[in-house]
Amino acid sequence: MHPEGPFSRMRRLFLATLAVASPAWGGPPNDVTISAMGSWEGAPLADPPTEQYDALVEDLAALVANPGALPAATTGAAGFDAIAGNTFGFPRPYAGDDPTGWELSHPDGKPADWTSTLGFMARKGLPWGFEVGARGGWIAGSSQGVFGGFVRLAPLEHSKPAPDLSLTAGYATYVGNPELAMGVLDLDATIGSRFRLAYFKGVTIAHWEPWFTFGVLRATATPRVADDVAQRSGAVSYGGKNADEPAMWLLRYSAGFQVTTNDVAMRWSFDWAPRAMPTLTIGLGVAL
Repeated sequence: MHPEGPFSRMRRLFLATLAVASPAWGGPPNDVTISAMGSWEGAPLADPPTEQYDALVEDLAALVANPGALPAATTGAAGFDAIAGNTFGFPRPYAGDDPTGWELSHPDGKPADWTSTLGFMARKGLPWGFEVGARGGWIAGSSQGVFGGFVRLAPLEHSKPAPDLSLTAGYATYVGNPELAMGVLDLDATIGSRFRLAYFKGVTIAHWEPWFTFGVLRATATPRVADDVAQRSGAVSYGGKNADEPAMWLLRYSAGFQVTTNDVAMRWSFDWAPRAMPTLTIGLGVAL
């Protein structure tokens, strides 16, 4: 038998990651339902759950936003990469007798402790340190998903010993939910560097790229339900011309790393917005 190579090991780990999400595939739809938030365990709530709705929008902003899952350096003018991956979201813990916004927005009141967004991310380098990319995904166990795009500029890259630095502006939308329209703008600054991980006879065959990202998210949300239903559900609109409240802003911190072996890349990244759910993204693909 031939020894297992780096690509085979990465592939096996990635398939195992996807398998973790498989229970959600076969279950009932796990759609976020705004019209369900006015009641709990079959009885109407005494007061509109305004705070719970706000917390739900914050959690969804973290889930919808483009993850901070990119190295600081671009792919270069001749470069391209495409990564298939899974973003796990972890809603804030349920505590006490009062239901959370996440619980209220699921009609059965028993949502999963985590979410799984299966999707892809691709990016293409351009001259002068620019890069463009796109991302799409499906929230497992639901009829809902996300689509987004971004543009990046790396004014400092491949200038060792100085670290790489890139600036990113992106936008992502929440799709497939007839009761909630949502979009999230992300503005990020990423610092990181690329290190030789493995080499053979003087030829580098693997690299390791850690990074840290600091950014902000600007979320807009508009409930698409009747006025009386929105009032019972505590739902208001954020951002936009006729919104009830200004757009919601969230700080976000991200850290991750990419391992590249020949033309195969694997990424791990963790995003944390203090007021929203944290997310973990794992991906595998090609980097040319």
